[in-house]
Amino acid sequence: MAAPPGSYSFHCLGDLHVSGKNNLNPADYGFIIPQTVHRAAQPFDRSAPDIIFPLHITVPGAIAMPRGEYDMRDLPPAYKRTIDTAETFGVRTIQLHLNMPGFAPWCTDVHVRDVHEARKVPIVYLMRRIARAVEKWHKEHERVPWQQTPFGNVAAGSLDNIVLIELRQVSENAWQPVLGWRAQ
Repeated sequence: MAAPPGSYSFHCLGDLHVSGKNNLNPADYGFIIPQTVHRAAQPFDRSAPDIIFPLHITVPGAIAMPRGEYDMRDLPPAYKRTIDTAETFGVRTIQLHLNMPGFAPWCTDVHVRDVHEARKVPIVYLMRRIARAVEKWHKEHERVPWQQTPFGNVAAGSLDNIVLIELRQVSENAWQPVLGWRAQ
């Protein structure tokens, strides 16, 4: 039986589950890149909702997104949606964790909004910043020896294959992206 419109379904691979509207189609992202979920030393109250990115854009596509309001005028409405950074994150800078199979856990700081930006920012701004962090991880790891995994070496593949799906809070001020691997 199909899920009613607007309900949520869950796709699971590894420890990281992906939640999304029932129109989340595996053809949009290929398959989920399994990651071990980052665990903080102390428990926390997970109060922030998952941030689901529109249309599951690739990392290079997100980096190339328009930068100003004028450039955004022709984008679909899903890309113009704003995120209240103060309410969602509570801070201007978050820690972004990637725990890819075959690699040591990795973390970097990501500015969810700059000092001069309003409290609410378009989702494309956040997508671009998360994509730049994934690109940084990729550059640092593309030549690192890795352990064999069922789907191969994510770092040795092209960034064009990595799709941004969503962002999840995994501990206080720490977030982890859910990424997909889409063969070209």
